[in-house]
Amino acid sequence: MTFGAFGVTVLLAKGPVSGNYLDLGIHDGTDENGDPTGSFQSYMSSKSWGVALDGVQVLERILSREPGTWSRYVGLAGGVTWHEFEDQLGPDNTLQDAFGATSGEGSAKSMGYVLQLTYGDLSRGRGPFDNGVLGLTVGAAYGASILNETDEFIVHVDADQSDPFPRAYRSGWSYNLQLTMTDKLRQEINAAGFGFLGDMFNPLISYTRAEDLNEPGYFWNGDSYEYGHDTSGEFDTKSRGWELGFANVFFLRGGHVTAAWGSIDDKTEGGGWKIQAGRLGGFRSDWADVPQAVGLPTTHRTGWSMWVDPLAIRDTFFR
Repeated sequence: MTFGAFGVTVLLAKGPVSGNYLDLGIHDGTDENGDPTGSFQSYMSSKSWGVALDGVQVLERILSREPGTWSRYVGLAGGVTWHEFEDQLGPDNTLQDAFGATSGEGSAKSMGYVLQLTYGDLSRGRGPFDNGVLGLTVGAAYGASILNETDEFIVHVDADQSDPFPRAYRSGWSYNLQLTMTDKLRQEINAAGFGFLGDMFNPLISYTRAEDLNEPGYFWNGDSYEYGHDTSGEFDTKSRGWELGFANVFFLRGGHVTAAWGSIDDKTEGGGWKIQAGRLGGFRSDWADVPQAVGLPTTHRTGWSMWVDPLAIRDTFFR
Protein backbone atom coordinates (compact mmCIF):
# COMPACT_ATOMS: atom_id res chain seq x y z
CA MET A 1 0.00 0.00 0.00
CA THR A 2 1.20 3.49 -0.82
CA PHE A 3 -0.06 6.76 0.64
CA GLY A 4 0.96 10.10 -0.81
CA ALA A 5 0.10 13.79 -0.63
CA PHE A 6 1.87 17.12 -1.17
CA GLY A 7 5.04 15.46 -2.47
CA VAL A 8 5.48 12.89 0.34
CA THR A 9 4.79 9.16 -0.17
CA VAL A 10 4.92 6.23 2.26
CA LEU A 11 5.11 2.57 1.19
CA LEU A 12 3.93 -0.22 3.50
CA ALA A 13 4.33 -3.91 2.57
CA LYS A 14 4.88 -5.51 5.98
CA GLY A 15 3.14 -6.04 9.28
CA PRO A 16 -0.63 -6.29 8.72
CA VAL A 17 -0.13 -5.65 4.99
CA SER A 18 1.28 -8.62 3.07
CA GLY A 19 4.58 -8.23 1.24
CA ASN A 20 5.83 -10.47 -1.58
CA TYR A 21 5.39 -14.21 -1.03
CA LEU A 22 6.55 -16.95 -3.43
CA ASP A 23 5.09 -20.36 -2.58
CA LEU A 24 7.55 -23.05 -3.75
CA GLY A 25 5.11 -25.86 -2.97
CA ILE A 26 4.85 -28.99 -0.82
CA HIS A 27 7.75 -31.44 -1.17
CA ASP A 28 8.43 -35.01 -0.03
CA GLY A 29 11.58 -35.27 2.06
CA THR A 30 13.94 -38.26 2.05
CA ASP A 31 16.99 -39.23 4.07
CA GLU A 32 20.41 -40.23 2.71
CA ASN A 33 19.04 -43.72 2.01
CA GLY A 34 16.09 -42.44 0.02
CA ASP A 35 13.56 -43.31 2.72
CA PRO A 36 10.65 -40.86 3.17
CA THR A 37 10.95 -38.42 6.07
CA GLY A 38 7.66 -36.59 5.57
CA SER A 39 6.53 -33.60 3.59
CA PHE A 40 7.54 -29.96 3.99
CA GLN A 41 6.65 -26.60 2.47
CA SER A 42 9.21 -24.21 1.05
CA TYR A 43 8.83 -20.52 0.24
CA MET A 44 10.52 -17.16 -0.22
CA SER A 45 9.10 -13.92 1.19
CA SER A 46 10.05 -10.28 1.55
CA LYS A 47 8.57 -7.36 3.43
CA SER A 48 9.27 -3.70 2.79
CA TRP A 49 8.53 -0.20 3.95
CA GLY A 50 9.77 3.08 2.56
CA VAL A 51 9.41 6.82 2.19
CA ALA A 52 9.98 9.23 -0.71
CA LEU A 53 9.51 12.92 -1.29
CA ASP A 54 9.57 15.45 -4.10
CA GLY A 55 11.57 18.38 -2.77
CA VAL A 56 9.92 20.91 -5.09
CA GLN A 57 6.37 19.98 -4.07
CA VAL A 58 7.34 20.00 -0.40
CA LEU A 59 8.90 23.45 -0.82
CA GLU A 60 5.71 24.73 -2.42
CA ARG A 61 3.78 23.51 0.60
CA ILE A 62 6.17 25.04 3.11
CA LEU A 63 6.14 28.42 1.35
CA SER A 64 2.34 28.31 0.85
CA ARG A 65 2.63 28.46 -2.92
CA GLU A 66 -0.11 27.28 -5.24
CA PRO A 67 0.45 23.58 -6.06
CA GLY A 68 2.20 23.38 -9.42
CA THR A 69 3.79 26.81 -9.22
CA TRP A 70 7.23 25.25 -9.65
CA SER A 71 6.55 21.50 -9.70
CA ARG A 72 4.72 21.90 -13.03
CA TYR A 73 8.13 22.57 -14.58
CA VAL A 74 10.71 20.80 -12.40
CA GLY A 75 10.71 17.85 -10.04
CA LEU A 76 13.51 16.50 -7.86
CA ALA A 77 12.48 13.43 -5.89
CA GLY A 78 14.28 10.79 -3.88
CA GLY A 79 13.42 7.89 -1.64
CA VAL A 80 14.57 4.85 0.31
CA THR A 81 12.93 1.45 0.90
CA TRP A 82 13.98 -1.09 3.54
CA HIS A 83 13.57 -4.81 2.77
CA GLU A 84 13.49 -7.92 4.96
CA PHE A 85 14.02 -11.28 3.22
CA GLU A 86 13.32 -14.81 4.46
CA ASP A 87 13.25 -18.22 2.80
CA GLN A 88 12.59 -21.82 3.78
CA LEU A 89 14.02 -24.40 1.37
CA GLY A 90 13.62 -27.55 3.46
CA PRO A 91 13.10 -28.90 6.99
CA ASP A 92 15.78 -27.59 9.35
CA ASN A 93 16.52 -31.07 10.71
CA THR A 94 17.80 -32.08 7.27
CA LEU A 95 21.26 -30.61 7.85
CA GLN A 96 23.51 -32.18 10.47
CA ASP A 97 25.87 -29.20 10.52
CA ALA A 98 25.13 -27.29 13.74
CA PHE A 99 25.85 -23.99 11.97
CA GLY A 100 23.68 -24.66 8.91
CA ALA A 101 19.99 -24.45 8.17
CA THR A 102 17.68 -24.75 5.20
CA SER A 103 16.19 -21.35 6.04
CA GLY A 104 17.89 -18.01 5.49
CA GLU A 105 17.18 -14.35 6.12
CA GLY A 106 18.67 -10.92 5.64
CA SER A 107 17.91 -7.23 5.19
CA ALA A 108 18.75 -4.60 2.61
CA LYS A 109 17.67 -1.16 1.39
CA SER A 110 17.12 0.47 -1.97
CA MET A 111 17.72 4.15 -2.70
CA GLY A 112 17.16 6.35 -5.72
CA TYR A 113 16.42 9.78 -7.13
CA VAL A 114 14.88 11.27 -10.26
CA LEU A 115 15.14 14.72 -11.86
CA GLN A 116 12.33 15.79 -14.17
CA LEU A 117 12.07 18.91 -16.36
CA THR A 118 9.01 20.07 -18.31
CA TYR A 119 8.62 22.80 -20.92
CA GLY A 120 5.09 23.91 -21.71
CA ASP A 121 1.99 23.43 -19.62
CA LEU A 122 -0.14 20.31 -19.80
CA SER A 123 -3.17 21.83 -18.09
CA ARG A 124 -3.17 25.26 -19.68
CA GLY A 125 -1.83 24.55 -23.15
CA ARG A 126 1.00 27.02 -22.96
CA GLY A 127 4.09 26.73 -25.09
CA PRO A 128 4.78 26.72 -28.83
CA PHE A 129 1.13 25.84 -29.67
CA ASP A 130 -0.43 28.48 -27.42
CA ASN A 131 -3.32 29.20 -29.80
CA GLY A 132 -6.28 28.62 -27.49
CA VAL A 133 -6.96 25.09 -28.76
CA LEU A 134 -3.82 22.93 -28.61
CA GLY A 135 -0.75 22.94 -26.43
CA LEU A 136 2.63 21.22 -26.64
CA THR A 137 4.43 19.82 -23.63
CA VAL A 138 8.03 18.57 -23.76
CA GLY A 139 9.55 16.72 -20.82
CA ALA A 140 12.76 14.92 -19.93
CA ALA A 141 13.88 12.92 -16.91
CA TYR A 142 16.94 11.17 -15.50
CA GLY A 143 17.01 8.74 -12.61
CA ALA A 144 19.46 6.48 -10.78
CA SER A 145 19.15 3.96 -7.97
CA ILE A 146 20.94 1.31 -5.94
CA LEU A 147 18.80 -1.79 -5.39
CA ASN A 148 19.31 -4.07 -2.38
CA GLU A 149 22.31 -2.33 -0.87
CA THR A 150 23.63 -4.38 2.07
CA ASP A 151 26.72 -6.07 3.51
CA GLU A 152 24.75 -9.15 4.56
CA PHE A 153 24.75 -12.51 2.81
CA ILE A 154 21.99 -15.11 2.82
CA VAL A 155 23.50 -18.09 4.65
CA HIS A 156 22.12 -21.64 4.53
CA VAL A 157 24.78 -24.34 4.92
CA ASP A 158 27.75 -22.17 5.96
CA ALA A 159 29.33 -18.80 5.29
CA ASP A 160 31.53 -20.20 2.49
CA GLN A 161 28.40 -21.16 0.55
CA SER A 162 26.38 -18.01 1.23
CA ASP A 163 24.53 -16.06 -1.43
CA PRO A 164 24.56 -12.29 -2.01
CA PHE A 165 21.48 -10.16 -2.31
CA PRO A 166 20.86 -9.24 -5.98
CA ARG A 167 22.38 -5.78 -5.59
CA ALA A 168 22.18 -3.70 -8.76
CA TYR A 169 22.97 -0.19 -9.99
CA ARG A 170 20.29 1.17 -12.29
CA SER A 171 20.20 4.38 -14.29
CA GLY A 172 18.05 5.66 -17.09
CA TRP A 173 16.65 8.62 -18.94
CA SER A 174 13.54 9.44 -20.92
CA TYR A 175 11.90 12.21 -22.88
CA ASN A 176 8.26 12.81 -23.65
CA LEU A 177 6.23 14.83 -26.17
CA GLN A 178 2.52 15.54 -25.63
CA LEU A 179 -0.05 17.26 -27.84
CA THR A 180 -2.60 18.55 -25.35
CA MET A 181 -5.82 20.51 -25.07
CA THR A 182 -5.72 24.01 -23.72
CA ASP A 183 -7.27 24.64 -20.33
CA LYS A 184 -10.17 26.45 -21.99
CA LEU A 185 -10.98 23.62 -24.40
CA ARG A 186 -10.62 21.01 -21.69
CA GLN A 187 -13.02 22.85 -19.38
CA GLU A 188 -15.58 23.23 -22.18
CA ILE A 189 -15.50 19.48 -22.82
CA ASN A 190 -15.76 18.77 -19.09
CA ALA A 191 -18.81 21.02 -18.83
CA ALA A 192 -20.50 19.27 -21.76
CA GLY A 193 -19.84 15.78 -20.39
CA PHE A 194 -19.52 14.23 -16.96
CA GLY A 195 -17.17 16.84 -15.61
CA PHE A 196 -14.01 14.94 -16.50
CA LEU A 197 -14.15 13.93 -20.20
CA GLY A 198 -11.67 16.63 -21.14
CA ASP A 199 -9.23 15.32 -18.54
CA MET A 200 -9.92 11.73 -19.55
CA PHE A 201 -8.73 12.16 -23.16
CA ASN A 202 -5.87 14.57 -22.44
CA PRO A 203 -3.17 14.39 -23.83
CA LEU A 204 -4.50 13.79 -27.33
CA ILE A 205 -1.26 12.23 -28.57
CA SER A 206 1.86 11.35 -26.58
CA TYR A 207 5.25 9.87 -27.42
CA THR A 208 7.79 8.63 -24.87
CA ARG A 209 11.31 7.30 -25.41
CA ALA A 210 13.39 5.72 -22.63
CA GLU A 211 16.66 3.87 -22.03
CA ASP A 212 17.77 1.88 -18.99
CA LEU A 213 21.05 0.34 -17.78
CA ASN A 214 21.24 -2.36 -15.09
CA GLU A 215 24.72 -3.15 -13.69
CA PRO A 216 25.42 -5.85 -11.06
CA GLY A 217 26.48 -4.80 -7.57
CA TYR A 218 28.30 -8.06 -6.81
CA PHE A 219 30.76 -10.36 -8.61
CA TRP A 220 32.54 -13.72 -8.37
CA ASN A 221 36.19 -13.31 -7.37
CA GLY A 222 37.15 -16.87 -8.27
CA ASP A 223 36.44 -18.38 -4.86
CA SER A 224 33.32 -16.62 -3.59
CA TYR A 225 30.95 -13.72 -4.19
CA GLU A 226 31.72 -10.25 -2.93
CA TYR A 227 29.89 -6.94 -3.16
CA GLY A 228 31.15 -4.27 -5.51
CA HIS A 229 30.15 -2.35 -8.63
CA ASP A 230 30.83 -4.68 -11.59
CA THR A 231 31.84 -2.27 -14.35
CA SER A 232 33.13 -4.93 -16.75
CA GLY A 233 29.92 -4.77 -18.77
CA GLU A 234 29.87 -8.58 -19.04
CA PHE A 235 26.67 -8.89 -17.03
CA ASP A 236 24.92 -5.60 -17.85
CA THR A 237 21.36 -5.48 -19.09
CA LYS A 238 20.53 -2.65 -21.48
CA SER A 239 16.98 -1.77 -22.43
CA ARG A 240 15.42 0.85 -24.65
CA GLY A 241 11.86 1.41 -25.73
CA TRP A 242 9.10 3.74 -26.87
CA GLU A 243 5.41 4.26 -26.21
CA LEU A 244 2.84 5.96 -28.43
CA GLY A 245 -0.42 7.01 -26.78
CA PHE A 246 -3.72 7.97 -28.41
CA ALA A 247 -6.30 10.08 -26.56
CA ASN A 248 -4.85 8.90 -23.25
CA VAL A 249 -6.72 5.61 -23.77
CA PHE A 250 -4.81 3.34 -26.21
CA PHE A 251 -1.07 2.68 -26.09
CA LEU A 252 1.44 0.88 -28.34
CA ARG A 253 4.92 -0.04 -27.15
CA GLY A 254 8.11 -1.45 -28.61
CA GLY A 255 11.74 -1.77 -27.62
CA HIS A 256 14.91 -3.86 -27.44
CA VAL A 257 16.79 -5.74 -24.69
CA THR A 258 20.49 -6.65 -24.75
CA ALA A 259 22.22 -8.87 -22.16
CA ALA A 260 25.45 -10.71 -22.93
CA TRP A 261 25.05 -13.05 -19.95
CA GLY A 262 22.04 -14.74 -21.58
CA SER A 263 22.92 -14.02 -25.22
CA ILE A 264 19.80 -11.83 -25.27
CA ASP A 265 19.57 -9.41 -28.17
CA ASP A 266 15.96 -9.18 -29.22
CA LYS A 267 12.94 -6.92 -29.47
CA THR A 268 10.15 -6.31 -26.97
CA GLU A 269 6.60 -5.30 -27.79
CA GLY A 270 3.39 -4.56 -25.96
CA GLY A 271 0.35 -2.38 -25.55
CA GLY A 272 -2.53 -1.46 -23.32
CA TRP A 273 -5.59 0.62 -22.70
CA LYS A 274 -7.06 2.57 -19.82
CA ILE A 275 -10.24 4.35 -18.80
CA GLN A 276 -9.57 7.27 -16.48
CA ALA A 277 -12.17 9.51 -14.87
CA GLY A 278 -9.95 12.57 -14.80
CA ARG A 279 -8.02 12.61 -11.53
CA LEU A 280 -10.77 10.69 -9.69
CA GLY A 281 -9.57 7.18 -10.58
CA GLY A 282 -9.38 4.65 -13.35
CA PHE A 283 -8.63 1.17 -14.66
CA ARG A 284 -5.94 -0.03 -17.04
CA SER A 285 -4.84 -3.29 -18.68
CA ASP A 286 -1.43 -3.97 -20.27
CA TRP A 287 0.51 -6.76 -21.97
CA ALA A 288 4.10 -7.26 -23.09
CA ASP A 289 6.36 -9.82 -24.78
CA VAL A 290 9.88 -9.91 -23.33
CA PRO A 291 12.77 -12.16 -24.52
CA GLN A 292 14.65 -14.47 -22.16
CA ALA A 293 18.02 -16.19 -22.37
CA VAL A 294 18.79 -18.35 -25.41
CA GLY A 295 16.82 -21.59 -25.34
CA LEU A 296 13.95 -20.16 -23.29
CA PRO A 297 10.63 -19.02 -24.77
CA THR A 298 9.58 -15.39 -24.90
CA THR A 299 7.80 -14.31 -21.74
CA HIS A 300 4.25 -13.03 -22.23
CA ARG A 301 3.13 -10.74 -19.42
CA THR A 302 -0.33 -9.38 -18.71
CA GLY A 303 -1.54 -7.17 -15.92
CA TRP A 304 -4.25 -4.83 -14.76
CA SER A 305 -4.54 -2.11 -12.14
CA MET A 306 -7.12 0.18 -10.57
CA TRP A 307 -6.59 3.43 -8.68
CA VAL A 308 -8.55 6.11 -6.82
CA ASP A 309 -7.47 9.61 -5.79
CA PRO A 310 -9.33 10.54 -2.55
CA LEU A 311 -8.11 14.14 -2.67
CA ALA A 312 -9.48 14.61 -6.19
CA ILE A 313 -12.82 13.13 -5.10
CA ARG A 314 -12.91 15.52 -2.16
CA ASP A 315 -12.11 18.53 -4.35
CA THR A 316 -14.72 17.52 -6.97
CA PHE A 317 -17.71 16.55 -4.84
CA PHE A 318 -17.23 17.96 -1.35
CA ARG A 319 -16.12 21.54 -1.94
